[in-house]
Amino acid sequence: MRDEVRLRAQELVQEGRMLLAAGKTEEAKQRLERAQEADPMYAEGYAAMGAWFMEQEQFRQAREQFKKALLIDKTLGRVYFDLGNANLMLDDMQACLDSYNRALGAGYDHAEMQFFMALAYEHIGNDEMTLRHLTRAVMKDPAVPEYKVKKLSVLARLGRMEEAMELADDLIASAPELFEGYHAKTQLLQQRGEMKQAVQFAKDAFEKFPEDVGLLLDYARSEGMAGNMDQAFALLD
Repeated sequence: MRDEVRLRAQELVQEGRMLLAAGKTEEAKQRLERAQEADPMYAEGYAAMGAWFMEQEQFRQAREQFKKALLIDKTLGRVYFDLGNANLMLDDMQACLDSYNRALGAGYDHAEMQFFMALAYEHIGNDEMTLRHLTRAVMKDPAVPEYKVKKLSVLARLGRMEEAMELADDLIASAPELFEGYHAKTQLLQQRGEMKQAVQFAKDAFEKFPEDVGLLLDYARSEGMAGNMDQAFALLD
């Protein structure tokens, strides 16, 4: 009988998650409520309901659901990560980092979590820890441009310009079809005062991505910083 109850709860949670992914939020919530009623000791029922509340941006309710899941099963590393995300959205950085560290302790060590840990440390102004976790995120999943873009911005903020430039070049080489690397390198050249190189690089980047407004602004800004105001205004006309 107990196995049948758990199986029914699992089926309801799976249906709820599928409905949520399909945008059928109220139907999803009904399934998840039924799952909790069917088996109040099934931790994934609360975890899934927490995800539902996160989707609705109801972060306090999400946090309570994740806590209930972890009261039942303290080994759920992914749920500690979810709890950390809820705390992050509630601007409770200490609780956020505590949850992320508990996730690590439970064996949940993914690139995305390392990235979110970096965001939490950045929020409290700890650039060294921010950089440490961004480095881990990049190592775990080097194919995600967002991790590298954030890392090079922190490197630049710390004055480690050579490392930032190397990472920008790596980003361009590994994902030449994305504009982020070109945008980042243009800004680095501007920060270093290498205006002639910034103008030429921004020009080449804009020619590669003529529809990207950000690169157009980079190009115009580079021209302006180089003293070519007529050219800058012409680009923006």
